[in-house]
Amino acid sequence: MELMKTIPDQEDRLFGKVPGELYPPNSLRLRESEDINPDTLVARYTVCKTTKPVARAALYQGKEMQWDGKSVWMVGNYECTDDEQVAGLLFERLFADAKAGGADYLIGPMNGSTWNNYRFSLSQDFPNFLLEPYHHLYYVNQFYSAGFEEVARYVSNVDTELACDWPELLGKERAFAREGVQIRSLNVDRLEAELDGLYPFIDAVFRDNRFYMPISREHFKAKYLAAATLIDRDYVLVAENPAGRPVGFIFSYDDKYSQRGRSLVIKTLARAKEKPYAGLGHVLANRVIRLARARGYRSVVHAFIVEQGDATRVSGNFTGRPYKKYVLLGKYL
Repeated sequence: MELMKTIPDQEDRLFGKVPGELYPPNSLRLRESEDINPDTLVARYTVCKTTKPVARAALYQGKEMQWDGKSVWMVGNYECTDDEQVAGLLFERLFADAKAGGADYLIGPMNGSTWNNYRFSLSQDFPNFLLEPYHHLYYVNQFYSAGFEEVARYVSNVDTELACDWPELLGKERAFAREGVQIRSLNVDRLEAELDGLYPFIDAVFRDNRFYMPISREHFKAKYLAAATLIDRDYVLVAENPAGRPVGFIFSYDDKYSQRGRSLVIKTLARAKEKPYAGLGHVLANRVIRLARARGYRSVVHAFIVEQGDATRVSGNFTGRPYKKYVLLGKYL
């Protein structure tokens, strides 16, 4: 076996070839675009066995990220053949380099930040929805065997009832309107300018999330611009206060992978933390679900919710029920 390391400025053709060696040609995994965070990337590693690339991972620096007072780095873009020896060689080098670089703690899988793909699925009992990462389930066990432990758990809920518009919620919607809060669709004709305006709000809202790390404005814009083809303005809403400042946001899209009739995915739901905006997340979700129901959707997926977090309560209020679970893992070095 041979392990090769490249730093960000070096070309690395083998790294990108690993998924093609590990999944069949029709796999959902091979439909996914590569997801690397250039802002935090330290190095990429590829393991070859008899010249064939059979495993890979990327090491990312956490910069100001802390966990239990320890400096946190990330391991992401993980792919590996079902071979303990190969996985062991890869992890041994990752641990050594992260520790030498100043890391005290390593989390994964995380492709450079929570803005990028992270978490492992714990089962594949249900088909993937669009933009849900796909991977071999044995990856979880490879991380456990390397000494990682669970640090966070997430769920995706599915709502097949599409209940909405109960009186208390409609009253809340009217109250926000009286206070001058306007809810409008995202203007896709000036998408880049819209993203410029949303960036400070989104960054501030998520800063208290565990393991959150800011990304540059340009990186933020690039991620949403890459998803422009998915945007239906009716399902991406911005709430603004009387001064025109964003105080709420919901990003939803059509699940083109759905096998249970038309389905909508609610990927991001955020509202300003100030007390006057309590309930705004429910109002935004209600608008989206109301429209989805009117247009004949059969279900709504509430994607990647922190288990027992605030979004779990919102999802449950809209009859969302868990059907997929994910885990994030960590290890002291």
